[in-house]
Amino acid sequence: MNLEQEWNERKAIHLRMLQLQEESKAIRTEYEKLFNRLRELDSLNMEADNSHEEIYEQKVELGLEPTNAEGADIFSKIDEIRRSIRGQYYDVSTEEKEITRKSEEEAAIVMERRPRSRSKKITAAELLSVPPIKKNPQYKDYLILSNLKNKKKMRTAEVKRLLTENEIDVKNTTVILKILMDRYPEVTKVGHGIYEWIEQ
Repeated sequence: MNLEQEWNERKAIHLRMLQLQEESKAIRTEYEKLFNRLRELDSLNMEADNSHEEIYEQKVELGLEPTNAEGADIFSKIDEIRRSIRGQYYDVSTEEKEITRKSEEEAAIVMERRPRSRSKKITAAELLSVPPIKKNPQYKDYLILSNLKNKKKMRTAEVKRLLTENEIDVKNTTVILKILMDRYPEVTKVGHGIYEWIEQ
């Protein structure tokens, strides 16, 4: 192969790689539009309030990257090509979002589980028998437990709405419910985003 043929082949390869790069951008843009439309539709149905979290979790689990027939990651390959052409790393936003989400959740769990000074572990029955004042850190537990006991089942979105209506800061409802299950055996998860009260 002479130099001219080699140059022409390299040029054709680079053009094709750039074309694939533009196609990947179009696919990502279309995916985001569809995803946002789903969120708009879900918001119209009060019973499906927590579907935002479900869609987000599915998005994180599945990723934005469709795969080809051999299971190879198309967008990852394009990113590798882009790095080889430009000599720099491409920011994989989906991976960063997942890492950030996990870090925030782990940090929230650590904060929730920190031992409170001179406080003893109490049961759900004890907490419900003597309601704490609103400024008490255990008031949040009391509020969720009392409502869950009355309703028997609650969705994540219902718990979030309950806390918001009572002017309680809500950073991560899922983490709050995970901690609640650790503290009180009466709280059980029975489905995706669904929690049930079970008498002990």
